[in-house]
Amino acid sequence: MSRKAALLLLFILLVVCIGGVFFLVSLFTPSAPTPRAHSYLVLNLEGEIPDYPTARSLFQKEEPLSLWGISQALREAAGDSRIDGLLMSVSSPGMGMAKSDEFLGMLKEFRKAGKKVHVYLEVPTLKDYYLASEADTVTLMPSGELLFTGLSFETVFLKNLFQKIGVTADFVHTGDYKTAGNTFTESAYTPAHREIMDSLLDSFYSRFAEVIGQRRGLDRNAFDAMVDKGIILPEEALETKLVERLAFRDQLEEALAGEGKKLSKLPLSQYIPRPDQRKGSRNIAVVFLQGEIREGASGEDPLSGTIVGASTVADAIKEAAKDESVKALVLRVDSPGGSAIASDLILRELERAAAKKPLVISMGDYAASGGYWVSTSSSLIFADPLTLTGSIGVLAGKFSLKGLFEKVGISTDRVERGKYAHMFSSSEALSDEEKALLEKSVRGMYSRFLSKVAKARKMKVEDVDKIAQGRVWTGKDGVSNGLVDKIGGLQEALAEAMRLAKLSPSTAGVCEYPKPRSRLLADLSDLELLKAYGGVLSPRKAVQRLPYRNFQALLLVPSYPVLTP
Repeated sequence: MSRKAALLLLFILLVVCIGGVFFLVSLFTPSAPTPRAHSYLVLNLEGEIPDYPTARSLFQKEEPLSLWGISQALREAAGDSRIDGLLMSVSSPGMGMAKSDEFLGMLKEFRKAGKKVHVYLEVPTLKDYYLASEADTVTLMPSGELLFTGLSFETVFLKNLFQKIGVTADFVHTGDYKTAGNTFTESAYTPAHREIMDSLLDSFYSRFAEVIGQRRGLDRNAFDAMVDKGIILPEEALETKLVERLAFRDQLEEALAGEGKKLSKLPLSQYIPRPDQRKGSRNIAVVFLQGEIREGASGEDPLSGTIVGASTVADAIKEAAKDESVKALVLRVDSPGGSAIASDLILRELERAAAKKPLVISMGDYAASGGYWVSTSSSLIFADPLTLTGSIGVLAGKFSLKGLFEKVGISTDRVERGKYAHMFSSSEALSDEEKALLEKSVRGMYSRFLSKVAKARKMKVEDVDKIAQGRVWTGKDGVSNGLVDKIGGLQEALAEAMRLAKLSPSTAGVCEYPKPRSRLLADLSDLELLKAYGGVLSPRKAVQRLPYRNFQALLLVPSYPVLTP
């Protein structure tokens, strides 16, 4: 075979392969659903519920479940005459308090459109019941119980463990309320740390009492008495009108369908319109920033979960700012913080975009530390009453493994040039001189942080300092102290962006950034993160990069405990 014929054959094979891939994608990609009359959307609220999916498979039959997707589906279904309502179950979903509040707001709007919401519960916690509080009816499994054991914050402290294994946590921070390092340096709450936790828990518990009390006719004393029972048996739950019926799920569906009929159901995740199935204009760009903020690309970290990569988000902001069809931007922040350098890189692109187009900030569960740093790009910030924000402070340090190395028989040696060449080495603790140098760096970063907030919020630096000091505030508190402008969720922020851009809500469309990665590319990217961390793929790199990770990854991250309902 001649060389020319071989090249032609290779080209034909390549075209056939590419065509085959596109054929398979079109074959497996679902089309828009066609609900039958009197259908119910079905939502099983469980597992992690992110703001927006970070990865999507080309061949999956439905959209990954997210708060944004749920919102789109319910708004679409509110005007769909074929949809009668929503059938929902709740089983300890991964949603913070701000997301939970936004979700209840979505259900309220859905019901205002004349749709019904029916919830089925098996053994609900107080928070599960809270997420069901906006329903028309709540059905409890006949043998189920209400686990109303209250709310608590529980924080893990590792100081004593570290002492036993020979690890020293060397951290410096600004303000008594910058408590991220306390997990490693303390054995219990400090007075300032406990003050924060008590304040946040009071806010959360009061919100539960307010919402559940309004829906079930309970004043605060009655609510407290209900919670103090701990476990409420099914018959008692029915008698006290905390639930409408005791039944199994199939019995609930039979009751909704009518005698002798079968309920027409459609998974809500299949009803969410995929981006390639939407029509119309795309005038508002929503940029999702969810997870710990770091340099490089976004991905998943085996220890930290979802990572906000500065390069990924900055590129997305540039793309949205350059798109002439995009008239305004909304930044959705759901991040507890991260690297100051990465936060500043994102902030720079946001400031450049804001110079061209209106920019509105929407805060989710968290918008603290680095999450608040990037929020200084706009003078218009929306937050939920229970968003955790602020934490304006800086933390830096490292872990010294010298004692551990000695216990397990590891020795190190080195040659170096420069007085501080081993400053971030994991084999030595910080000297007094090195700690003083690090404190100087932290004070400088904190001063820049205060200046950014003061400029964005039109406040004096000394006034910002009074509400900073690493202190975490709720969104409601943020409105009072000037860190937040308005109470509201993502939909309110979108409406404001449309108003600023002089767009009509009836014709304006929305596009999302960054675009979700394909599942295959996401997995490959996550392998790269594993390599960077060391993981099981490259233990030598783990040792090489550990000092950097110690110092950089914890620079702005506040400490949030686990809420155990």
